[in-house]
Amino acid sequence: MFFSVLIILGIYIILNTHVLTVSIILHMFFFMIVFHIDFFLWVFLSIIFNMVLFNINVIFMLTCNFDF
Repeated sequence: MFFSVLIILGIYIILNTHVLTVSIILHMFFFMIVFHIDFFLWVFLSIIFNMVLFNINVIFMLTCNFDF
């Protein structure tokens, strides 16, 4: 679980996408395929991950000032 979180964060920082809906869809598919968990836990985890990743994306944009 921990390594998959690091992989998601690494891919997200590398891509640094501004389209949050794309990341939401990708994380939902990721949790469906890899963990085979039920629907409510799947939605709960995807919401938490996208909140965390949105904060990381904002901090990353403010500190690095990259405009992709």
